[in-house]
Amino acid sequence: MNFSWRTFGLLTCLALCGAGGSAVFAGDFSENALGTTGAQFLELPAQARGAAMGSAQGAAVEGAGAIYYNPGALAGVRGISATFMHALYFQDVSYDFAAVALRTKTQGTIAFGAQYLAVGSVGMVDNTGNSTGDSLAPRDLAFSAANARAIGRLEYGLGVKYISSRLKGTASAYAADAGLRWNAAPAAFSLGVSNLGPGLKFREETSPLPTTIRVGSSYKTSAELSDTTWVFALDGVFPKGAAAGACAGIELKNELTNTSNMAFRFGYNTRAGAGGAGGLSGLTGGAGLDLDWFSVDYAFAPFGSLGDSHLLSLSVRFGGGGETRLASSPVKRAPAPVKNREDAAIKYFEPGSEAVVAGDTAMLHAYPDDKSEQLEVLEAGIEVEVQSQLGKWTKVVSESGTTGWLYSLQLNNN
Repeated sequence: MNFSWRTFGLLTCLALCGAGGSAVFAGDFSENALGTTGAQFLELPAQARGAAMGSAQGAAVEGAGAIYYNPGALAGVRGISATFMHALYFQDVSYDFAAVALRTKTQGTIAFGAQYLAVGSVGMVDNTGNSTGDSLAPRDLAFSAANARAIGRLEYGLGVKYISSRLKGTASAYAADAGLRWNAAPAAFSLGVSNLGPGLKFREETSPLPTTIRVGSSYKTSAELSDTTWVFALDGVFPKGAAAGACAGIELKNELTNTSNMAFRFGYNTRAGAGGAGGLSGLTGGAGLDLDWFSVDYAFAPFGSLGDSHLLSLSVRFGGGGETRLASSPVKRAPAPVKNREDAAIKYFEPGSEAVVAGDTAMLHAYPDDKSEQLEVLEAGIEVEVQSQLGKWTKVVSESGTTGWLYSLQLNNN
C-alpha cells in the first residue's frame, strides 16, 4: 500500500509538470506579453539565499524554502526546518515570506508557507485624472501546503495554495505546485511547475496566474579535502505571459568552526536584467552566517532607476536526524563533532575488516561530507564492516545493513 501511494504521488507530480508545460508553452513568450498575468507577487524570490544566487534554486534550494522553489526538494529536509524573510523593495513595497517543514517517519515531509505583499496607500483618481480624495491599500497573499517523499535518489513533492489579491475589490484562486529533484550528489537536477490553476477574477475580467516551468541543476564541491565548499546553480525559467529566462548563482561557503560557516553569494537573473531598468539590474549578491542550528542571510538586488531591494532571512532547524534509523536504543544526545578533523586521516582501516564505533556516538552520512544526508546514529561499541577509505572518511556497513560514511577518527580497529 505504501508503494502504491508513492507511485500515485509520483505520477500525479509528473502529470502536473506536464500540464504546467502545456499551459506555459501555450502562452505568449514575447516581451509584449509582460504583465498579462496577475498575482505577480508569486514570482518574487523567497529566502535571501535564493535571491542572492539570482533565484537559481530549483535544484540547489535547502530547507523549508523549497516549498516555493521546488516542493520535491522538501524531501531533503531532516527534522524541523523553518524560515522567515522580510524584503524591502523600491517605492515602499514590502514583501514577507515564511515557511516551516517537518520530516515525519511515515508521511514524508509536510510543509506550510505564506507570502504577503503590501504596497502601501495609493491615491484614487477619476476618469479625468483628478483625485477623488480616496485611497486604496492593495495587498496580495498566498498560503501553501505541500508534501514530499523520495524513492531512492528521486525526490518528488506536490503542493496546493490559496491566493488572494485586493485592489478595490478582492479576488481569490487556488493553484497547484509540483516538483522533482534527482539528488545525485554532488550534482542535482530538477523539474518543477508552480502556480498551475485558474486565474484571479475581478468582477468580469480574469487575470491568468503566472504558471511557471523551472528546470534546474546544481553542483556542490565536497568538504572532504577543504574547509571551503562551492555551490554552482543554473535554472531555466519558462513563465506564462512573459519571455523565458535563465538565472545562475554561485555560493562560496567557508567553515569557521565545526558548527559555523560563512557564505558569500552572487547571481544573475536575465528576467530582471531584461526589464529595462538599466544600471546593474539583474545582478544579485549577499552573504550568510550559519551558526549550528540557525542561520542569518542577506541579499541585495539593484533595479537600476527603480531603486534597490534588500532581503533578510532567518532560518532555524531542529532535530537534524529526521527519519534517522537507530542501530539499537534511542540516543538522547546528538553525536559529538570531531574536534580535530586533520587527524582523522591518520587512522587506516583495511577494506573488509571490522571496526568499532569509538567515543560517544557517531553519525553515518550518505556521502563523505558532513552536510550530506544523515542515515543512522551509531552508538559507541557498535561493530561495522569497512568497505573503503577516502581521506578523513571511511565507508562502512552498519549492523542494520546501511551503507554510509563515518569520520575515520570515530572508529577503532576491532
